[in-house]
Amino acid sequence: MMALVKKRRSREDDMFRKPYIVLIALLVLAAGFILLMAQKPGEAKSEAAAQTALPTAVGEVIQAAQSVTPVMAAEVEMSAAQVREALVERAKQHLFKPGWVLVRETFTDFTKAEDYVVVPMNGQIIPKNWVRETWLLVDEGLQVKAMFSEKKMLDDTIVSLTRASDGSFGKAFNAEILPNVQIDYWTKTETLDRLIEQGETQRVVFQFLSLDGKRVLYAVYSDVFPSPIRMEGLKQPLISFSTEDHYDWEIGQFLFSEGWATLTDGNRQLVGRLEMSIDCNSTPPDAVLEGFSITPEE
Repeated sequence: MMALVKKRRSREDDMFRKPYIVLIALLVLAAGFILLMAQKPGEAKSEAAAQTALPTAVGEVIQAAQSVTPVMAAEVEMSAAQVREALVERAKQHLFKPGWVLVRETFTDFTKAEDYVVVPMNGQIIPKNWVRETWLLVDEGLQVKAMFSEKKMLDDTIVSLTRASDGSFGKAFNAEILPNVQIDYWTKTETLDRLIEQGETQRVVFQFLSLDGKRVLYAVYSDVFPSPIRMEGLKQPLISFSTEDHYDWEIGQFLFSEGWATLTDGNRQLVGRLEMSIDCNSTPPDAVLEGFSITPEE
C-alpha cells in the first residue's frame, strides 16, 4: 500500500502516488523507515503451491494460475515480474475500453481522529481520509488523451485539482503527466515495480483467494524493523508493517490494499485502507468538460 514513488514523477504528478506514503512518512519521520518491503522468508509452502510449476512467460502464468482451486488460500510460485506482466495484460484485454473512464479511489486512515496533517515546511495540507475521482479519456490504443482529477476530504474540501490534455482533446497543458497514467497506474503495480528493480531480493507472497464471488490475487509483503518504532496513533511500538494487496485476477483490476502494523504485544492493528473502483460506462459532468476546449487543435 505504501510503495516507493518513482523518481521520474514530478510534484505535479503527486496525484499518481499512493498518498499514504507521504502520510506515514510524516508520522514516522524520526524513524525514517520506508514501509511496505518484502514478506519474511522461510515460510512453508502449501501442498497446492508445491504443485504449481514456476512459469516463465505470461501465457504460462495465466495457465498455471487457473490450476489452483480458487477457494483455497494456496501460495503460488510466481515472481513479481510475472505477476505484474499478467495483471497488465489482463487489464488490457478485459478492463478498459476507448472512451471515458472514471476511477474512484477512497483512502481511510484508522490511526487517529484528525482529518489532516500539515507539512511544517510549506503548510501543505495532507488529508488522512480522502476521496479522489479521476476522469480519463482513453483512445483506441488505450492511451490517455485527457484527464481531470479532483481530490477531496470527507467534508468536500478540495485538496487538489488536476487537468491535463495532450492537445488532441482540447487545449494542451500539463501533457507531461499523461504518460504516467497508463495501465500500470490503473493496476497499482508500483510495489511490484520496486521489487523488480531491487532484483526481487525481498520476498512477496502471492495467493489465490475467493472473495465476493471473485477470484482474487492476494499479495503480502512486510518490513520487519531491527527494533520497535513508534507511530502516531498506535498504543504500542510496532515491530513490523505488512501490506495486503488484492487484485481481481480475471480482469487485472486493483481492488483494495490494507496496511497492518504488528505491535510489540503481538497484536495486529489496521492502519490504512485504499479502495479503487472503475467505471467505463459513464460520461463526465459538464463541470469537467467545460474545463477543456472541446474542439481539437489543428
